[in-house]
Amino acid sequence: MKKICLIGSALLIVSATLSAQSVYDITKFSNTDLEGTSRFIGMGGAMGALGGDISTIATNPAGLGIYRSNDLMMTFGVADRSAKATFNNSSSNSDRSQGTFDNIGFVYSARVGTPHDAVQFVNFGFNYRRSQNLFGNMSTNQSLSNTSLIEEMGSLAQSSGYYPKNDEQDAFNPTNENISWLSMMGVNTGALTYADSAYSTPLPKNYSLTNEYYSRERGGIDAYDIATAINIRDRVYIGLTLSLYDVDYSKYSAYEEYYKYSGSNGQYMNLQSWNKYTGSGWDLKLGTIIRPIESSSFRIGLAVHTPTFYNLTNTTSSHMESNLSGKDYYSDTEEYLTQQGYDPDVDFDYKIRTPWVFDGSLGYIVGNNLALGAEYEYRDFGAAKMYDKDGNNMFVTDSKTFNDLVSSMLTHVNTYRIGAEYKVIPEFALRAGFTHSDGIYNSDASKQLSPNSITTDPDYANINSQNSFSFGFGYHGRSFYADVAYLYTHYNSDFHPFADPVKSYANENLSTVKYDTHNFKITLGYRF
Repeated sequence: MKKICLIGSALLIVSATLSAQSVYDITKFSNTDLEGTSRFIGMGGAMGALGGDISTIATNPAGLGIYRSNDLMMTFGVADRSAKATFNNSSSNSDRSQGTFDNIGFVYSARVGTPHDAVQFVNFGFNYRRSQNLFGNMSTNQSLSNTSLIEEMGSLAQSSGYYPKNDEQDAFNPTNENISWLSMMGVNTGALTYADSAYSTPLPKNYSLTNEYYSRERGGIDAYDIATAINIRDRVYIGLTLSLYDVDYSKYSAYEEYYKYSGSNGQYMNLQSWNKYTGSGWDLKLGTIIRPIESSSFRIGLAVHTPTFYNLTNTTSSHMESNLSGKDYYSDTEEYLTQQGYDPDVDFDYKIRTPWVFDGSLGYIVGNNLALGAEYEYRDFGAAKMYDKDGNNMFVTDSKTFNDLVSSMLTHVNTYRIGAEYKVIPEFALRAGFTHSDGIYNSDASKQLSPNSITTDPDYANINSQNSFSFGFGYHGRSFYADVAYLYTHYNSDFHPFADPVKSYANENLSTVKYDTHNFKITLGYRF
């Protein structure tokens, strides 16, 4: 026998005071992947001072000024991402492959002066690129003692300061602004009860559980770069890029707990969440390349990127069922009563301002065969900001905002890139590159939901440092060229299905997830 509890359509109208987001939205939409042409990827993206490739307009737009001819190109390929989750020597593997369309763009190079004039070339470029490819599957399972997602539901409900009447069947008014919807789902499925001024769960003091978690991510962020650059006496190059972003990302997650204790007979809780993120953003990038010694090919590159200003919409819904409320004594059997709660689609609008980016690079060409590049990038993620749709702070507690959490949980990130290209013959080149990025999160970072949050997916992952290795080769004729690249990226993350409210078990639900991504890219181009 099942009892259905539907959280009504009043949830479709969301008050501006409600909260839906977390610190992890900042990092998801602030980070960038190593994407671009195969030549750019093959050299690990370390081309900020070398220039001459359209992908550099996303790192140092002065690289556009190196061009002396027109260029038309496109890049496509295939990507495979695997996730291996480990908990107490038990592991599970997930894998996902998909085709990619990574770049299409053109460069128009206009000579405007003679070799005696200061400004010799003014170049223009447009490039579509996949800024982030947010796809993949992940699954894990754990065995825990005395800690459950329901404990977090109760903690959120208790901290809200909202207490229903003892005789109130539907514990929460769906339009109430003071209660988390995750807690509301717990009450409406019998996993949480209220009595004697406190929330509690039917679980006894000593229990254990096994859980299963699965997530599926699809989509990403597309970028459209519009750039211009000038060449001053082949010694100084200055460039400017306007980047426009289109966000289309979705995540589905399913979390289930099975309980073990004296008297338990198949009791469980299951929670499913659907989230879709759409929106747009923009930023500006300004860069320069200087060749300080006229007789040398040595170059210095400097660039600064403004924050990206995003306007986003999160559409969220969820479904939960549980049979923790007790036995159904009205049926002929002793089966546990299953209750279900539904949260229909709700839209929440908000804004994100990503951190500033500062980029420095070096480039050197040895003879006519060898090009070397090195690059350093700095971002302070703790300086990123998040606001509601009207530009106001969103609060986790009465005195703490989400931006307070951002500054305390996120840190600055250093990214290092090195790359080389060697021409075996003038038409054929070999390439290799390496990229390292520090971890974004401080050690105590967690997904803290506010007491009035509409978020119902409490899982989070703290990504550690990331390393990428790339190799490639290319053929460049008089006009036509073709480049191929392989990119391998590895990083670990500390995954929690929920923030453990019981401090003595702070890391009990921690799983280590190893991510490996393999990308194969092909670029076809024509210079004229």
